[in-house]
Amino acid sequence: MKISTEAFASIKGKSGIYAISHISSGKVYIGSSKNLLKRWMQHKALLKKGTHHSWKLQADWNAYGENSFDIFILEEVEKHSDLC
Repeated sequence: MKISTEAFASIKGKSGIYAISHISSGKVYIGSSKNLLKRWMQHKALLKKGTHHSWKLQADWNAYGENSFDIFILEEVEKHSDLC
């Protein structure tokens, strides 16, 4: 399911698997979290500071900016333990 960053806030406290996609290149970063909203906010903060652990994602963010990315929820789970 593709959702806007604003709509992403509606899944506060939910667990699942997500993808951050660079719109023009189609490159995708995939992760999982027990709190999807919190994790997205962590990604954004690190990217804005230029300290994200994925240097490829960071390089694209630096080159193209925040508006060049979409975030997708690939799967929601009831319990974080369902991800493992």
